[in-house]
Amino acid sequence: MVYLYAGLGAMMLSGIMAIFEMGLAVTGQSLLRPPEDVYSADIVAKNLDKSFIQNLYDGEWEKDFKNATPPVAISCTNLLEPEGYSWKLLETGFFKGSCAANNANHRILVELSSGVFAYRVYSCFVESDNGKCSFEQEV
Repeated sequence: MVYLYAGLGAMMLSGIMAIFEMGLAVTGQSLLRPPEDVYSADIVAKNLDKSFIQNLYDGEWEKDFKNATPPVAISCTNLLEPEGYSWKLLETGFFKGSCAANNANHRILVELSSGVFAYRVYSCFVESDNGKCSFEQEV
């Protein structure tokens, strides 16, 4: 009999909490604070990413490679390099064939492709021991 009352009490408590959570969801509030976005707080990294992307897409740096005879393909070895970063080719994972550069806890990924936009740029702060962005983690 004691177990019955304990079970009913637990169910009532979980029901009350579920109703409370639904009420918070309707109003858009939460009991927990949203996680702090480390990237938004670091102005230096944001500015570095912005200038890197502008320089990457303006095409000035790659003219020598494209105008060479024969033209030289852009790869991790000749990709535009921000100060303090060095590129390496990713050989495994979802971004296989892309270039990655780390500096302290900031990581830049450049996916080389053909088309109108020859590059896709991803940036993050590394929060794990393996030096990868959270969106690179294997599931």
